[in-house]
Amino acid sequence: MKTLIAIITLLVGTVGIVLTRSNFEDHRSCSCAGALCSCDVTCLDNGEIPTCTCAALTCICKCSPKDANNVRPSLPTMNADQLGNSVKSEAYFRNLNTPNTTIIADGIKGLREAIQSGDPDRYYSVAVKVEEVFSKLTSSQVSAWDAWSSGNLKK
Repeated sequence: MKTLIAIITLLVGTVGIVLTRSNFEDHRSCSCAGALCSCDVTCLDNGEIPTCTCAALTCICKCSPKDANNVRPSLPTMNADQLGNSVKSEAYFRNLNTPNTTIIADGIKGLREAIQSGDPDRYYSVAVKVEEVFSKLTSSQVSAWDAWSSGNLKK
């Protein structure tokens, strides 16, 4: 009987803590910015974990519930400099004229169009493909990109 009372007390106490905690404006957030995009996200502190990653060509910010699958991130944004960088980067990869760099160039254009049209589903499906193909570039291609982008893209 004492064990049952202890369990009920523990459960009632836990519910009370959860209800009290939900009344506070307790948030966590993150942001990142890259040459081609920016993103930020603010998560309610109810087990959601903010994650922001600006990779070579993409930006992904999301709130990840602890046990969720297929969390939908927020749509990145582009300022005028990032828009210009996107156009220049697309041309850079297109001019290399290899199968992988053509996929990357098409992907950069698709990312830009998805942001402009407000289509997060398209953005994230293209982002996965672009980063996957970018990761397959040779080290000399990545070094050439790094050198070109550092001298030609606005920060």
